[in-house]
Amino acid sequence: MCFETKPKISTRPPPMSPTTHVNRDDSGCEKGQVGELLFHFSEDPTIEWFAPHVPATNQRHPPAVWAIDESHAPLYWFPRACPRLTAWPWNDEERLPFRTAFATAADGVHAIELAWLQRVQTTVL
Repeated sequence: MCFETKPKISTRPPPMSPTTHVNRDDSGCEKGQVGELLFHFSEDPTIEWFAPHVPATNQRHPPAVWAIDESHAPLYWFPRACPRLTAWPWNDEERLPFRTAFATAADGVHAIELAWLQRVQTTVL
């Protein structure tokens, strides 16, 4: 997803730093709810300003700041290059099959390769 955001200056943001977005229907970006909380996760502690930029892989895309909505945030609770598996039920109908398949009462599961455990434990997002 991509959203045009109002850049925010901060010192080191908390692990999940919300931003807001504006609907855009002329850029190819998905439309969302105005005022919906969006998050940007990064291992880079020097980021103080989320400046819109054109992605190197799509020079025709308008400048934007990439962010993720709250329901997809668990996908980014890991170092950027960390291989991971994440799964969770999206509704009550999926909850019982999910819990049965994963033998858990948890709301979701996250799995990584053992070789990444120390880095996951020590990375600050």
